[in-house]
Amino acid sequence: MLAASWWVITSIAASPAHITLDTVPPALLFGAACFATTVAHEAGHVLCSLALRRRVHTIHVGTSSFIHHDQGHPVENLLILTAGPITQILAGIALLAAGFPAGNPAIMWAGIFSMASGSAQLLPVGPVTADGRKIWRSIRLRPSKEIPDSGGSLSKAA
Repeated sequence: MLAASWWVITSIAASPAHITLDTVPPALLFGAACFATTVAHEAGHVLCSLALRRRVHTIHVGTSSFIHHDQGHPVENLLILTAGPITQILAGIALLAAGFPAGNPAIMWAGIFSMASGSAQLLPVGPVTADGRKIWRSIRLRPSKEIPDSGGSLSKAA
């Protein structure tokens, strides 16, 4: 087993010109493309944080990815929160556009998956730490103590 693995590794290293998208197993290609869009998602958060002159403390990309940054104005926080999913959606569009002319279904499905995942990140579902929950919590309208009466003017709620 070890000898076979060594042979595969050395043959790939010795002749990288023979590796094309057609020779890479579709499952590996799909997984690598999905991981790349996750990295793009987190990079979107980081680049937006840095553009707003925020200090980024931690970046973690893996089974559960996240960044920690300094808190600031609520509008800036909203921009940072939405930058990740939007970047992931754009990366998915790029994968779909690249996979379609090449006729590579693994790349196209990774693009579709990335766009769906980025879109889902904008919804208020999933774990409490998910982008969507944070986005909707930050823009949620707080109920007012004032309610309109039948005449259209405001009166205090009892």
